[in-house]
Amino acid sequence: MDAEDAIGRRIAHARKLRGLTQIGLAARAHVSKSLIAQVESGHKPATPSLIAAVAAAMNADVTDLTGQQRDPGKALACIAKAEQLAPQRTRYHPMARETVSRLLDIHRRMPEPLRGIATRMGLS
Repeated sequence: MDAEDAIGRRIAHARKLRGLTQIGLAARAHVSKSLIAQVESGHKPATPSLIAAVAAAMNADVTDLTGQQRDPGKALACIAKAEQLAPQRTRYHPMARETVSRLLDIHRRMPEPLRGIATRMGLS
């Protein structure tokens, strides 16, 4: 089992614990049911913006879905990398913006490049 499969399985587990269907989670996260199904089954990797959207939709912590220890600096770096790869999708996705806002509250002193991302997203 690789990391992508593990994230998909964690998303499915968290969704079921909350009594949500794939359709319900997809609606809350503003993504397609097909994407949720593909990620949960390990057929498609979970992008940082999807993980952020799903976590926010389920009121879960991103680290619960990724299995990583809580490290706001790493989370912000992950969002920075996502913005480099897909700036429009990450910058304007409402769940990604909400997650970045929460991370900024936790981790006020961050490296300058991450401050720039937060500024471009209208969060600082």
